[in-house]
Amino acid sequence: MKLEARRIEAYLADPGASRAALVFGEDAGLVRSRVRRLIVSIAGNVEDPFRTVSLSRDSLASLSAELSSRSLIGGRRVVHVSDATDAACAFVERAFSQPSEGFLVVEAGVLAAKSKLRVLFEKLSDAASIPCYPLERVEAGALFARTMADFAVRLDKDAQGWVEQRLSLDRDRVMGDARLLALYLHPRKVASLADVQSCLGDGAGSTAEDIAYAAMGGLVRDADRVLDAALGDGAAPVAVIVAVLAHVTRLHRCVSMMAGGMSATDAVGSLRPPVFYKRQGGFVRSLTVWSVTGLADAARMLGATELGCKQTGAPAEMLVRNVVARLALNAAARIERRSRG
Repeated sequence: MKLEARRIEAYLADPGASRAALVFGEDAGLVRSRVRRLIVSIAGNVEDPFRTVSLSRDSLASLSAELSSRSLIGGRRVVHVSDATDAACAFVERAFSQPSEGFLVVEAGVLAAKSKLRVLFEKLSDAASIPCYPLERVEAGALFARTMADFAVRLDKDAQGWVEQRLSLDRDRVMGDARLLALYLHPRKVASLADVQSCLGDGAGSTAEDIAYAAMGGLVRDADRVLDAALGDGAAPVAVIVAVLAHVTRLHRCVSMMAGGMSATDAVGSLRPPVFYKRQGGFVRSLTVWSVTGLADAARMLGATELGCKQTGAPAEMLVRNVVARLALNAAARIERRSRG
C-alpha cells in the first residue's frame, strides 16, 4: 500500500502487522532517517547482530532464508536491503510467497511511478511504500529552527535570513548544520549574522551556491565540475535548481536597481541577507555580465526546469545538468562579446 503523508509518522513508530516497507526518494537524508527509525521501532537497535541483518543488492539470493530465520534471543528480526533497484522485485516476491515473521526494509533512491519495485509494494496489503521528497525552502528553515531550539538557541533576524538563503534541502545536512552552529555558540543563546557566517560560511549549502556562482559567472568547466561533485554526493537536483534560482533572483534585483541609477556597491549593500564577504567579488562580476532581461529569462528557464524535475519519472539529473550548462555557456558568451567591445 502507498502510505499517505499523514500516516507515515505513525507507521514509522509502529508498523504493526506489516511485513515490509519500501523507503525511497530524492531526499537521501530522509530515506536514511526513516529506514533507521523503522529498524529501531522493530529491533530496538540498528546494530543488534541477533535481530538485524543487512543485504546489498548483490546478495539478494539469501533474502528468503534471512527473512524466515528466527532470532536466537527472541523478538522480530529485520532484514535491511540497501541500494535496491527493480532487479530486487523477483527476490522480494519469492520471499513474500513464504511465511515468515521477519520484517523487510528495502532502501532505494529515486524510483519512477511505474517502477516495478514501487508497483509491487503499493499493491501488497501487508507492505508499505514510503516516498521521501526533498524539503521545500520554508520547511528547511523551520527544521533548522526546531533543531536549534533543541539546544535552546535561536537566530537573530539577519542570521535567520542568511541561513534560509543558503540552507541545503537535505534533512540530514540541515540538522547537522544547526547542531554545528549550536555547538559553536555555546554557551551563548542567540546567533548573529557574524556567527553564522563564521561557522557556516563554507558549509550550509555552499556546494549548491558554488554551482550558482560558477554558472552565472560563465565558468563552464567549474560549474560542470562542482555540479558533478554535488550530484555524486547525493544532492537533490531540485535543491540545486532552487539554489541557482535564489542567486539569479538576487542578481536580478541588483541589476534592476543599477538600471535605475544606483551604484553596484549600493545595490549589493542593500541585499538582505547580505552577500557573504567571500562571495562579493564573484557576485559583483556577475552583475557586469547579465542584463535585466537576461536574468528574467534565466529565472523562467530555471522555474520551468524545477517543475520538470518534479514530474513523476522525470530525468531530473539530466535536466539540472542541462540548465546549468546552458546558463554557464550563456554567461561565457556574454563575457566574450563584452571583451570584443
